[in-house]
Amino acid sequence: MAIQAADIADIVSTTLKDLGRLRFTDLGTDKVNFVAFQQLMTKERVVIDSGYEIQWNVVVRNSGSARSVGLFAPDATNVADVMKTASIPWRHITGNYSFDEREPVMGGGAAKIVDLVSVRRNDALTAIPELMEQQAWTNPGSVSSDDPVGIPYWVCYPGSGTSGMSTGGFLGGDPSGYSAGAGGLASATYPRWQNYTGSYTSVTKQDLIRKWRRAARLTNFKAPTPGAPYGGAKDMGFYTNNTVIELLEEVLEAQNDNLGNDLASKDGMVVFQRRPVEYVYQLDANAGNPVYGIDWSQMNWVVMQGRFLKEKVVTAPNQHTVVNVHIDTTANLRCTDRRKQFVLGTGTTAF
Repeated sequence: MAIQAADIADIVSTTLKDLGRLRFTDLGTDKVNFVAFQQLMTKERVVIDSGYEIQWNVVVRNSGSARSVGLFAPDATNVADVMKTASIPWRHITGNYSFDEREPVMGGGAAKIVDLVSVRRNDALTAIPELMEQQAWTNPGSVSSDDPVGIPYWVCYPGSGTSGMSTGGFLGGDPSGYSAGAGGLASATYPRWQNYTGSYTSVTKQDLIRKWRRAARLTNFKAPTPGAPYGGAKDMGFYTNNTVIELLEEVLEAQNDNLGNDLASKDGMVVFQRRPVEYVYQLDANAGNPVYGIDWSQMNWVVMQGRFLKEKVVTAPNQHTVVNVHIDTTANLRCTDRRKQFVLGTGTTAF
């Protein structure tokens, strides 16, 4: 039996009941916020590029040619290889929706409550950032993964059992599942290509907050000469999960003797170095209670020329009145300086 208009759930739900014309409540995602997507998809963050992979230059050392000399000292020059290239492959993300070209007509005119095609397009454009936000806080764990790399790929926490973690340092190492190193630069060969990391036990000024301050201070690199760096001025953001946010709010309350009658006077007011500490929904699933410091001037999506949320409309095979719309993005997450990033955690395993 052929499909008729009454059998199409979207037509029934959008034309037969008065739900408030041209409005709808969007429950299409259970994600509380989209921190990384909003940061990475602004115009300033997106870099347009081409080629079969994403590649950039990294100075991994200096030649050590400087020396103190006396009068009439003979010249001694030293030419050394100091440059390497890092690279990551392109990854592809797609969202899709379909409609029969007669559906908008059936749902139009006086019977119209919402634009049916807009609802389906909105559905696809909700699914894409939801997926990208999840991927942004995930290490794919394998070079064969079709997922783009995420922040934990670039900003590694090797586990609190690693030597030196209780003190903290540039111990980020290589992301789990990538023996060649982040961007193809192994940390054993290029130890300066590591993020800062450390472990903490409790959310107190003497433990987490002290180590957090140290991490922020030691990752604040400033080049002695202008050079030609990637990115612009330092743009730090601080991110953690609900467990840590709640404890930080209690620390704030404990240091204030005049809170008045507000039982939640510090909710949403946690600030570190004059920047808000933001809640990341995806980090709630991490038993290590991570605290990330991300310099967004060095962390951005690189998007292939002409392939950012590109919409392509095609007629469905063997269904001449059905339109399929594909929304495609080709991109990956690039970090041009791992040393300016940090993560602190309580867990014993890597993430």
